[in-house]
Amino acid sequence: MVRRPVSGRGVVSALLLVSMTALLLSLGCSDEVKVNDTDIQMIQFTELQAKLNDPKAQPLVIVDVRRADKFAAGHIPGAINIFLPNIKDRDAAFATATTIVVYGAGWTDYLSPAAAKRLIRMRYNNVFDFRGGLEQWKAEGGKVEESPAATAPAATTTATQPVAKP
Repeated sequence: MVRRPVSGRGVVSALLLVSMTALLLSLGCSDEVKVNDTDIQMIQFTELQAKLNDPKAQPLVIVDVRRADKFAAGHIPGAINIFLPNIKDRDAAFATATTIVVYGAGWTDYLSPAAAKRLIRMRYNNVFDFRGGLEQWKAEGGKVEESPAATAPAATTTATQPVAKP
């Protein structure tokens, strides 16, 4: 076996190839948006009330991200129920939304910030987390609707027909 001397050009090319591969792997090959807690826009009770009454904020979609049984026991009037794991990209429920507000049970519930992050990652705009959730809504005097679990709007399923994002 005859050994050939390694040329400088070959070493540089190999190092360049390894470096580029490492860079691509570290950056990731997907176009997924990176989202952290500081990216979440919070909304307070008075702001949510104002959006509900503002025609410019319409169509406004309020999403209760709790389980269907919790939604049926009480929710913000006009809210739809999409349990956090069921939030899908290009869901028909968000097709015409100019503003999306998500909420959960209350201040210690992790579901609403997780839902907000998921929607932001899916590139939806004007996503807000009503962090106080149903707990704050009730404390501020907001009305609550109840509905039977079997007939709660979007309580057991979500619209899965793909649609274009706003």
